[in-house]
Amino acid sequence: MCSTNPSAGVLWRIQALPVDGGKARILVENASRPRYISSGRLTYWQQGTVYAAPFDVDRLEITGLPVPLVEGVAFVNRTPGYDVSSSGTLVYRAGSSGANRVVSWLDSSGKMTPILGKPDAYLSPRLSPDGKRLAFGIEKKGLWIYDFARDTRARVALDSGQLDMPVWTPDGEFLAFRSATGISVVRSDGGGKAERTQLDNGRPWTFSPDGKWLAFYQPSVGEEFHPWVVPVERTPGMLKLGQPQQLLKDEGKQFAPAISPDGRWMAYHSGETGRLEVYVVPFSPKGTGTGGKWQVSTDSGMEAIWSARGHELFFIGRMTGA
Repeated sequence: MCSTNPSAGVLWRIQALPVDGGKARILVENASRPRYISSGRLTYWQQGTVYAAPFDVDRLEITGLPVPLVEGVAFVNRTPGYDVSSSGTLVYRAGSSGANRVVSWLDSSGKMTPILGKPDAYLSPRLSPDGKRLAFGIEKKGLWIYDFARDTRARVALDSGQLDMPVWTPDGEFLAFRSATGISVVRSDGGGKAERTQLDNGRPWTFSPDGKWLAFYQPSVGEEFHPWVVPVERTPGMLKLGQPQQLLKDEGKQFAPAISPDGRWMAYHSGETGRLEVYVVPFSPKGTGTGGKWQVSTDSGMEAIWSARGHELFFIGRMTGA
């Protein structure tokens, strides 16, 4: 099985779960798409390379050093581009990790129009509230803003880790985003440095329409994830975050809390039924979800975003998992 790891800087880990019960055993950090082959090897994808390691199925342990099988395996639509049969025949898609992504407009008819020109390793594009600018990350190249009217792009943050998941304040003056250390904030005009917050493992998702709350999600005890909000304080030239509070306390994992434009509702996705689906609950910083819950998606859904008027929800539908 493959799961997220709450440790900072670790995106995925491979675990073995005994079929008769018991605690899951960690096999490999920062790897995904494990496949067992009859020769007694476990294959997996890690940073563009597929490896094979000797695996003891009785002890559920890797018993030797991994051997690289093929390098330059693409990561497409959040899924490593490889698979292997039980007899050991491997098929893969060549290419650098994410370097061929294109940011595009998608209209209601399904027509796609590229925005940023040449492909690159783009991450998490988010439009500004007035629709005049686009914030996005590029793998290992920082956080950027594209100005539509001027046809220019400018980098507003850079560090040694990956920067993504930018979220605009309602007035467009600031961005909250995820860095290797958690949630950071920066001015959208590029003035001043990015400032780290105390939310070391947080993933930002939306601000409330009045700009007074930032909704995010983060790992808690064990493998659970939950939505939280944190009060937002504006000071001259900077944005400060207060004491966070948990929104939902259901067991399991809830991700991507999206506050509606009127501030009345919150969408999120959860795997409580055995499959990721999108739900909507009443929103209140003092107790979200107390007035009931509605399932929105019907055949898998994740990472919901509200339309500007709040009349529609857009989300990712069924995908093949890692």
